[in-house]
Amino acid sequence: MNHLLKGYHSNLSFKVEAMMYFLGLTKVIEEIRSNLEKMEINELQTYNFLHPSPATDLNYFYSKILEYLKNPLEINRRKYDLNISILIEEGELPEEVLELNSEELNLFLNIHLARIS
Repeated sequence: MNHLLKGYHSNLSFKVEAMMYFLGLTKVIEEIRSNLEKMEINELQTYNFLHPSPATDLNYFYSKILEYLKNPLEINRRKYDLNISILIEEGELPEEVLELNSEELNLFLNIHLARIS
């Protein structure tokens, strides 16, 4: 959750979407809290919200971008550049994502993937 909050600030162009996403996360937190209170280990019904898996042929490209954001090694940078270009060309992502820093992009992608899952 902290890595998502780092990408949030008042100047975001997708501030409304970010607030809606964070409201959705409260459902996840509530489900976890409920399971803890009941001392139950259940698969989260909100799992897909936390770990979205869109039904698209472009999952590989998203995974390489997220991999770089989590582990920004130079070796992953070329894959990141290539895959973000592909997703922009395919119309999956707007060109404005190129202007986002890594925290903002991570938040944007989580919102985007949750929306298309």
